[in-house]
Amino acid sequence: MRALYAAGRQHDALDAFQRARRSLAESFGLEPGPQLRAVERQIVEQDPTLAAATGQAQLAAALRFSTPFIGRAEEQAALEVAWRQARAGDGQLRILRGMIDSGRTRLAADLAGRVLADGGAVEYSRGSELLALYAGAGPGDPGAVVDVVAERCRRGPQLLVVDDVEWAS
Repeated sequence: MRALYAAGRQHDALDAFQRARRSLAESFGLEPGPQLRAVERQIVEQDPTLAAATGQAQLAAALRFSTPFIGRAEEQAALEVAWRQARAGDGQLRILRGMIDSGRTRLAADLAGRVLADGGAVEYSRGSELLALYAGAGPGDPGAVVDVVAERCRRGPQLLVVDDVEWAS
Protein backbone atom coordinates (compact mmCIF):
# COMPACT_ATOMS: atom_id res chain seq x y z
CA MET A 1 0.00 0.00 0.00
CA ARG A 2 2.76 2.41 0.93
CA ALA A 3 4.77 1.71 -2.21
CA LEU A 4 1.70 2.21 -4.39
CA TYR A 5 0.85 5.47 -2.64
CA ALA A 6 4.45 6.65 -2.87
CA ALA A 7 4.27 5.93 -6.61
CA GLY A 8 1.29 8.28 -6.91
CA ARG A 9 -1.24 5.45 -7.18
CA GLN A 10 -3.67 6.29 -4.37
CA HIS A 11 -6.58 4.34 -5.88
CA ASP A 12 -4.46 1.19 -6.27
CA ALA A 13 -3.17 1.58 -2.70
CA LEU A 14 -6.74 1.68 -1.40
CA ASP A 15 -7.64 -1.32 -3.57
CA ALA A 16 -4.74 -3.20 -1.97
CA PHE A 17 -6.21 -2.40 1.46
CA GLN A 18 -9.59 -3.77 0.40
CA ARG A 19 -8.00 -6.95 -0.99
CA ALA A 20 -6.12 -7.42 2.30
CA ARG A 21 -9.32 -6.83 4.26
CA ARG A 22 -11.22 -9.43 2.19
CA SER A 23 -8.41 -11.94 2.46
CA LEU A 24 -8.18 -11.57 6.23
CA ALA A 25 -11.95 -11.89 6.59
CA GLU A 26 -12.29 -14.91 4.28
CA SER A 27 -9.22 -16.77 5.51
CA PHE A 28 -9.23 -15.99 9.22
CA GLY A 29 -12.43 -14.13 10.07
CA LEU A 30 -10.38 -11.08 11.05
CA GLU A 31 -10.44 -7.37 10.33
CA PRO A 32 -7.26 -5.40 9.58
CA GLY A 33 -5.29 -4.33 12.63
CA PRO A 34 -4.71 -0.79 13.81
CA GLN A 35 -1.45 -0.32 11.89
CA LEU A 36 -2.97 -1.31 8.55
CA ARG A 37 -6.05 0.86 9.22
CA ALA A 38 -3.76 3.78 10.11
CA VAL A 39 -1.97 3.48 6.75
CA GLU A 40 -5.34 3.36 4.99
CA ARG A 41 -6.39 6.53 6.83
CA GLN A 42 -3.14 8.27 5.83
CA ILE A 43 -3.77 7.33 2.19
CA VAL A 44 -7.38 8.54 2.25
CA GLU A 45 -6.28 11.81 3.86
CA GLN A 46 -3.35 12.10 1.42
CA ASP A 47 -0.96 12.54 4.30
CA PRO A 48 2.18 14.09 2.74
CA THR A 49 4.43 12.43 5.29
CA LEU A 50 3.44 8.92 4.19
CA ALA A 51 5.32 8.82 0.89
CA ALA A 52 8.42 10.46 2.35
CA ALA A 53 8.43 8.21 5.41
CA THR A 54 7.96 5.12 3.25
CA GLY A 55 10.89 5.91 0.99
CA GLN A 56 13.15 6.85 3.88
CA ALA A 57 12.25 3.71 5.84
CA GLN A 58 12.94 1.48 2.83
CA LEU A 59 16.21 3.25 2.22
CA ALA A 60 17.28 3.03 5.85
CA ALA A 61 16.50 -0.68 6.00
CA ALA A 62 18.22 -1.45 2.73
CA LEU A 63 21.25 0.73 3.30
CA ARG A 64 22.05 -0.09 6.90
CA PHE A 65 25.81 -0.33 7.33
CA SER A 66 27.87 -0.70 10.47
CA THR A 67 31.22 0.26 8.98
CA PRO A 68 32.32 3.70 7.80
CA PHE A 69 32.48 4.30 4.07
CA ILE A 70 36.08 4.41 2.83
CA GLY A 71 37.35 4.92 -0.69
CA ARG A 72 35.75 5.80 -4.02
CA ALA A 73 36.53 9.48 -3.46
CA GLU A 74 36.41 10.21 -7.19
CA GLU A 75 32.93 8.71 -7.52
CA GLN A 76 31.78 10.51 -4.37
CA ALA A 77 32.97 13.84 -5.77
CA ALA A 78 31.22 13.23 -9.11
CA LEU A 79 27.96 12.36 -7.35
CA GLU A 80 28.21 15.46 -5.18
CA VAL A 81 28.60 17.62 -8.31
CA ALA A 82 25.63 15.87 -9.94
CA TRP A 83 23.50 16.46 -6.82
CA ARG A 84 24.38 20.17 -6.75
CA GLN A 85 23.43 20.43 -10.43
CA ALA A 86 20.17 18.57 -9.83
CA ARG A 87 19.30 20.90 -6.93
CA ALA A 88 19.88 23.82 -9.31
CA GLY A 89 17.33 22.35 -11.75
CA ASP A 90 19.60 20.39 -14.08
CA GLY A 91 18.41 16.79 -13.59
CA GLN A 92 21.09 14.17 -13.59
CA LEU A 93 21.30 10.44 -14.24
CA ARG A 94 24.22 8.60 -12.74
CA ILE A 95 24.74 4.87 -12.98
CA LEU A 96 26.98 3.18 -10.45
CA ARG A 97 28.52 0.08 -11.95
CA GLY A 98 30.57 -2.63 -10.37
CA MET A 99 30.66 -6.23 -9.36
CA ILE A 100 28.54 -7.56 -6.51
CA ASP A 101 29.89 -6.28 -3.18
CA SER A 102 31.95 -3.58 -4.89
CA GLY A 103 30.35 -0.79 -2.85
CA ARG A 104 27.69 0.53 -5.26
CA THR A 105 24.92 0.44 -2.67
CA ARG A 106 27.19 1.91 -0.01
CA LEU A 107 28.13 4.76 -2.36
CA ALA A 108 24.42 5.42 -3.01
CA ALA A 109 23.78 5.39 0.75
CA ASP A 110 26.45 8.00 1.28
CA LEU A 111 24.86 10.28 -1.33
CA ALA A 112 21.37 9.63 0.07
CA GLY A 113 22.51 10.88 3.46
CA ARG A 114 23.73 14.13 1.91
CA VAL A 115 20.52 14.52 -0.13
CA LEU A 116 18.36 14.11 2.98
CA ALA A 117 20.57 16.55 4.91
CA ASP A 118 20.01 19.08 2.10
CA GLY A 119 16.22 18.68 2.40
CA GLY A 120 15.90 16.59 -0.76
CA ALA A 121 13.72 13.52 -1.09
CA VAL A 122 15.13 10.03 -1.41
CA GLU A 123 13.32 7.02 -2.78
CA TYR A 124 14.71 3.52 -2.76
CA SER A 125 13.68 0.56 -4.87
CA ARG A 126 15.33 -2.70 -5.75
CA GLY A 127 15.63 -3.54 -9.44
CA SER A 128 13.33 -6.51 -8.99
CA GLU A 129 10.64 -4.16 -7.60
CA LEU A 130 11.08 -1.28 -10.02
CA LEU A 131 8.49 -2.11 -12.65
CA ALA A 132 6.06 -3.38 -10.02
CA LEU A 133 6.37 -0.04 -8.24
CA TYR A 134 5.63 1.85 -11.43
CA ALA A 135 3.32 -0.73 -13.04
CA GLY A 136 0.48 1.77 -13.23
CA ALA A 137 2.63 3.83 -15.59
CA GLY A 138 2.54 1.04 -18.14
CA PRO A 139 3.94 -2.40 -17.33
CA GLY A 140 7.18 -3.05 -19.11
CA ASP A 141 7.26 0.44 -20.63
CA PRO A 142 10.52 2.13 -19.58
CA GLY A 143 9.38 5.40 -21.15
CA ALA A 144 6.34 5.45 -18.88
CA VAL A 145 8.56 4.80 -15.87
CA VAL A 146 10.72 7.77 -16.90
CA ASP A 147 7.56 9.92 -17.14
CA VAL A 148 6.56 8.97 -13.58
CA VAL A 149 10.03 9.75 -12.25
CA ALA A 150 10.08 13.07 -14.12
CA GLU A 151 6.73 14.03 -12.60
CA ARG A 152 8.04 13.32 -9.12
CA CYS A 153 11.15 15.39 -9.75
CA ARG A 154 8.99 18.38 -10.66
CA ARG A 155 7.90 18.39 -7.00
CA GLY A 156 11.46 19.20 -5.95
CA PRO A 157 14.93 17.71 -5.94
CA GLN A 158 15.08 14.03 -5.26
CA LEU A 159 17.34 11.04 -5.47
CA LEU A 160 15.95 7.79 -6.83
CA VAL A 161 18.14 4.83 -5.90
CA VAL A 162 17.42 1.69 -7.89
CA ASP A 163 19.59 -0.99 -6.36
CA ASP A 164 20.52 -4.14 -8.30
CA VAL A 165 18.91 -2.79 -11.47
CA GLU A 166 20.19 -5.81 -13.36
CA TRP A 167 17.32 -7.73 -11.79
CA ALA A 168 14.62 -5.40 -13.21
CA SER A 169 12.36 -7.28 -15.57
